[in-house]
Amino acid sequence: MEEGSPSVSYAYHHLFCEARGRRCEYYIEHDKDSGQIIRKNPLNKHVELELWQAILDVIRSYTSSNNLDHGNPIANFPIEVADLLGNVLESILVTGSIPATLQALKRSAGASKYSPIVVDAMITAVLYVKGAHSNIIADKHPVKTVRAEYGYKASRENTDKPDMPLSRDTWREWWRTYKDAPGTEPLLYWNDPDLSKQRRAEMLISDMRKAALVYRRSGRPDYPDKGG
Repeated sequence: MEEGSPSVSYAYHHLFCEARGRRCEYYIEHDKDSGQIIRKNPLNKHVELELWQAILDVIRSYTSSNNLDHGNPIANFPIEVADLLGNVLESILVTGSIPATLQALKRSAGASKYSPIVVDAMITAVLYVKGAHSNIIADKHPVKTVRAEYGYKASRENTDKPDMPLSRDTWREWWRTYKDAPGTEPLLYWNDPDLSKQRRAEMLISDMRKAALVYRRSGRPDYPDKGG
């Protein structure tokens, strides 16, 4: 097991703490006179999505091969994440209903045609290309890599169709839509002094591949046009 692997889980734990902190700042403030906690803003889908994406990243990091040594975890699962997940599960079991923090992630009628997690997968593709431009990863053809990962993958059961990359038009739409969107600024771990350049590259590559799998599982791989 490569030395320093626990830093991967630590980095994602740090992102969770950052997201949770922003969530608290957005929702909660203290009354100046009584000191009691008061609600500052209504439930916000984007705030909740950031938190739950961070939780998912912590879980994926904890169960990844980078955090395992002969099947045993190297880094411990963060107690703060376990506590939050326990509270949400307890709420479901006690009330029999979905908590507001999860309800907020649902798409409303007429909203974006993509679910938040699919949009996040698209943004991750854009981040990968940005990472290549910033020399986080040594990929001279990042767009080609993204198109291959996000495209159709032939399975062992279905070999009638060959692997087909994402269409150029789809990629151009993603880049045009998300290259300057919130959430596509350089990720915290890109400049983390506790992580080696190799580890930062491994994390970005892993993030992109996991996002590509989410996108493909959503049933949305867009095949190229003729000559694409």
